[in-house]
Amino acid sequence: MGNYDEMLDTLEQFDATDGDISEFLNTMRKQIGCAHNDDITPSVFSKPPILKSYLCGWLAKSCRFLYNQKSNVDALRINISQLISENEKLVGENEELKREKIQLQASTIKAQESVIKLQDELLKCKADKLTRLSSVVERAVQQTVKTEIQTYSQVVDKNTPKITVTDVKTALKEAAVEEDRSRSLMIFGLEEEQGEQLSEKVGTLFQHIGEKPRQESVRLGWKFEEGKHRPVKVKLPTADHVQRILKQAKLLKQSSSYSSVFIAPDRTPSEREDRRGAVAALRKKILDEPARRHYIQKGVIVTSDV
Repeated sequence: MGNYDEMLDTLEQFDATDGDISEFLNTMRKQIGCAHNDDITPSVFSKPPILKSYLCGWLAKSCRFLYNQKSNVDALRINISQLISENEKLVGENEELKREKIQLQASTIKAQESVIKLQDELLKCKADKLTRLSSVVERAVQQTVKTEIQTYSQVVDKNTPKITVTDVKTALKEAAVEEDRSRSLMIFGLEEEQGEQLSEKVGTLFQHIGEKPRQESVRLGWKFEEGKHRPVKVKLPTADHVQRILKQAKLLKQSSSYSSVFIAPDRTPSEREDRRGAVAALRKKILDEPARRHYIQKGVIVTSDV
C-alpha cells in the first residue's frame, strides 16, 4: 500500500510540473544516478532504489509529454494547412495581377502603336501638302524671277551706258589706292638728317606713344635740304593700326622731344585742300576768340569754353 501511495505522490508531482521535458529528464537522471541521457539503459532500472512508483510516474509523464506534443503537432499541422491555403490564395491573386498587368501593358502598347500610326499618316499628309505647295511656289518664283530679269535686262540695256575695260581698270586702280591709303598715315615735322635710318626713327616715335607696329617709311619730296624736314609717309599692316596711332598722337604735345611733330591721315588731294581751308579758318577763330578753345573735328571747327 505504501508503494501505491508513493506512486500517487510521484504522479501528483509530475502533474504539477509545466510539462517541460528537460526538467523531467533532469529529475529522472538524478533519481537513477545518471549524468547524461546516453547513460540511461534498461539495466539502470533494475537496480535499487528504483521503485515501480517512479517508473509509473515516469511513464505517465512520458505519455503526457507525447500527448502534448501530438496536440502541438496537430495544431501546427492546422496552422501550416491554413498558411498553405492562404499562400495558394496569394499566389492566385498574384498571378491574376500579373495577367491584368500584362493585358494593361498590351493595351497600352496597342494604343501607342495606334497613335504612332496616326502621327505617321499626319506627317505623310503634311509632307505631301508641303511638296505640292513647294512645287507651286517654286514655279511661281521661277516665273516671276524670269519676268523680272527680262524686264530688268531691258531697262539696263536701254538706260545703262556700256562699261569698257578701261573703266574697270580705273575703278580697280582707285580701289587699290584707297585701300593703300587706309593703311597709311603722314608724319609732319619729324627732324630729317643726312643718311638717317628713317624706319628706326619712326619706330622710336611710335614707341613714345605706346605702339610698336611693323612699318615701312619713306620721305616725300625731291631731295634732302639742310634745315627742312620733308613729310614722312608710313605704311602699316592694317587700317586698325592707323586708327590706334592717330588716337594716341595727341600724346606728342606733352613730349619735349616731339612737341612739334604731327601725325595725320594719308588724305587725298581734295581732302588736303579741305584740310588747309579748315586750318586757316581755325587760326582766324583762335585770333578772334582767344579766350575759348577751338579745334577741328571731322572737318568741322568746334568751339567750347575753356
